[in-house]
Amino acid sequence: MVDDEYDAINFLAYSAVVNSEELSEMKKTISGYLTKSMEISETDEKLEEISRKTKNAVQ
Repeated sequence: MVDDEYDAINFLAYSAVVNSEELSEMKKTISGYLTKSMEISETDEKLEEISRKTKNAVQ
């Protein structure tokens, strides 16, 4: 269960790492959530950075 939209994206990113998704799949997951749920658009470079940092933080 998540308390707010920021917890939701944290859960999605963490789940992507736990499920051993590749960075490209993590980028799609994060981008999809940002675009559809929060109406935020990010550059490909920023999404790559977020995905890489998330994966490194969890591993």
